[in-house]
Amino acid sequence: MLLPNSSCHSLRHTFTTRLVEAGVNIKVIQNLCGHSRSDVTLDIYTTVIKTDRV
Repeated sequence: MLLPNSSCHSLRHTFTTRLVEAGVNIKVIQNLCGHSRSDVTLDIYTTVIKTDRV
């Protein structure tokens, strides 16, 4: 097994979250994910990650 306990859906969430963290424009992310609304991208496909960045 290359990626145990993972799914394509989990990878989609991770991909979207990492793009947001990298500062990619939300409209670009929305287009890449094929979402019709940016709130779907932000509310469902991103995960808040605690950081010590200021």
